[in-house]
Amino acid sequence: LVDILGQLALDLNGMIPLGCFGTYSALQALLVGTLPLVCVTGAAVAVVEGVHRVTAAGMSKARRELCYSGLVFIWLILFPGISNKVFKAMQACDVFDEGQEFMFVDYSTDCHSAQYDATMAYSWFVVFIFPLGVPALTLLLLAWQRVPVQTYQELQVHMRAALQCIHAIKD
Repeated sequence: LVDILGQLALDLNGMIPLGCFGTYSALQALLVGTLPLVCVTGAAVAVVEGVHRVTAAGMSKARRELCYSGLVFIWLILFPGISNKVFKAMQACDVFDEGQEFMFVDYSTDCHSAQYDATMAYSWFVVFIFPLGVPALTLLLLAWQRVPVQTYQELQVHMRAALQCIHAIKD
């Protein structure tokens, strides 16, 4: 599963070579890869809701839904890459000849250290946000928008039927 997610991943960390700025542990790489997205999402929600409450007429429902749809789209685009990073960080430790164990993704982190424990704790936290939370949130939003989606789909069916009638008359 990790290899398949890696092929689909849009990895923003991979686009920015962090190694050029110094050495980063697995925990630091996870933080750099996940916290900005969470912060941007929180800021975007705060701005959308703030504009909606502050303006006299409020933000239209359609505009608010468009903003939230854009956020979900960004989360779904980044979902495979972040999930891939998290699952790689959670892989079993590599054992070397001397009996020392190091993280598979970061050979500078001993598997019996506080850094390893912090990385695992943060990884489990991120698992609930991204690999479990993003699909659950998407399902919730789709269920919430079920009627408009069904209406749109029915409209598409009727439009297709009308276009087929027009083409049949034309021919």
